[in-house]
Amino acid sequence: MHAVQVNFADDVINEETCPGVRDAIERAMQNMTGDDSVRRYIDTIHQSTRWILETSLDGVSFRVLEDKSRADTDLPHDLVVREEGLTARYVRLRVLSLPYGQTPCVSGLRIFGLAEGTRPAPVEDFSCRQDGPPDLYLDWEGEAEGYVVNWGFSPDKLYHSYMIFSPKVHLGGLMKGQKLWARIDAFNGTGITEGRVLPLR
Repeated sequence: MHAVQVNFADDVINEETCPGVRDAIERAMQNMTGDDSVRRYIDTIHQSTRWILETSLDGVSFRVLEDKSRADTDLPHDLVVREEGLTARYVRLRVLSLPYGQTPCVSGLRIFGLAEGTRPAPVEDFSCRQDGPPDLYLDWEGEAEGYVVNWGFSPDKLYHSYMIFSPKVHLGGLMKGQKLWARIDAFNGTGITEGRVLPLR
């Protein structure tokens, strides 16, 4: 295991099931005028998402991987990264509290690792074909699982990207005469290999 992503989802949050929501509405409504059927408000009470993530080899003895039991953040999607990696067979998430006291609802618990083998070869060159001012087509050689095509208007500002699973891509909606650069990163189950930044036009 090199990373775990925790994703929470809302599940029937309303006044009746969550006293915290009812209290927040009552506090806000005391300072409002007009139609009291409107349920819009700004909650002045800080809400936290707190949990503990544990791992185990045998399903009996668990050790803490990440302790968010004192967290002051409200992150419905969180990522725990362990670059050095660790071995585990079981993963357990203990939810301690959620905003407004809602019932825990986990929409995803994603675990990431690295496959055995080597990373793909870097993409150091590609061909570029223009089909009118707004359209560019890039092709290159490669046998990676997929690619991330990063492109932009400066070689150090490649702010746009596409993730694809074949060695070609169409970049559309471009501006006539605008200089462009691109870098194609190759990836597989073992990791990502960064490519070389090249001008497109």
